[in-house]
Amino acid sequence: MSFATTPGAITHVHRDDYWRNRTVISPADTTDLDDGP
Repeated sequence: MSFATTPGAITHVHRDDYWRNRTVISPADTTDLDDGP
């Protein structure tokens, strides 16, 4: 799987230790880049 993201975006991935696969939890998260309220 691939998808375009904005520069600086973070994609959170969960790794299953039993099956050793990965699930995308939050693609292209930019909340850490926001200035806040």
